[in-house]
Amino acid sequence: MKKLLLIVALAAFGVAQGQGYYYIKKAGTADAFDWLPTTNGSTKIMDKPNNDVMTSSQTLPFSFMFHGNSFGSFKASDNGYITFDATASISDNSNATLPDASQPNNAIFGFWADLELKAAPNAQFPVGIYTMTSGTSPNRIYTIEWFGPSRKGVAIVGNPDAIAFAVRLYEAGGFDIVHGGPYGGSNFKGLVGLQDNGTNATMVTGDTNFTFTAATSIASKDAIVYSFNSGTQPDWDASVTKLNFITDYGMTTIPVTGTLANYGKNGITSFDINYSVDGGATVTKNITGVNIQGSGMGSYNFT
Repeated sequence: MKKLLLIVALAAFGVAQGQGYYYIKKAGTADAFDWLPTTNGSTKIMDKPNNDVMTSSQTLPFSFMFHGNSFGSFKASDNGYITFDATASISDNSNATLPDASQPNNAIFGFWADLELKAAPNAQFPVGIYTMTSGTSPNRIYTIEWFGPSRKGVAIVGNPDAIAFAVRLYEAGGFDIVHGGPYGGSNFKGLVGLQDNGTNATMVTGDTNFTFTAATSIASKDAIVYSFNSGTQPDWDASVTKLNFITDYGMTTIPVTGTLANYGKNGITSFDINYSVDGGATVTKNITGVNIQGSGMGSYNFT
């Protein structure tokens, strides 16, 4: 069987990124929770109906580091965010541009918008905010899931009228914001990201009107994962996420196709694919005239 060795070399342009944390967008699955929270041993911390309400203080199963500070508890808002600020008492629905010290501080915004928890026509639809701990120490994951919140004052008629998303806190450091389930659509716009005490913030795409992306089916557990890490994002971090080539070796030319994802800080404007077959001479294919966004927000299909 022929073996293919592939290496990618890049050229790029710079893009701005928030201080403290950076994010990477990845496709994934909702395997840390399953979009049907009543079946997975989770705990409900807010029920329907509720509007512009904060939960009481919730104890974390481990200390969580956020912007250099250790926190042991949080409060959740029906408007799509959590805050580690023990003094917070108002559930803010403004989804204003960050950083802004007058907005929720020490907060992670799973999907910050003017949302509410209300009943759906299907009485079995388990609208609420849930929590769950998975894994074993020192690598536990604590998940806060909003299941079925909807836009304030808009009735739930079908799946496009509700959304499901979660914040996953990692005991080892960092966190994910996960959007998934066959819910929501272009009518849902909000802010996804984080803020410390109002000095530093990171917003996904820098947008307060970010459109929620629904998955294809509940069975597939499709999800979009925004993975947040503290520190400095690498300038260059490209990855070949798909690679295919036809195994009919009777062909004179064997087409090779794949997908390049860009997880670095800088956008990619051109790249070289260097490959060899069975350890033979290196062949270089130059790809130019592209503009692949960083942080996983862009990808490129090559042949």
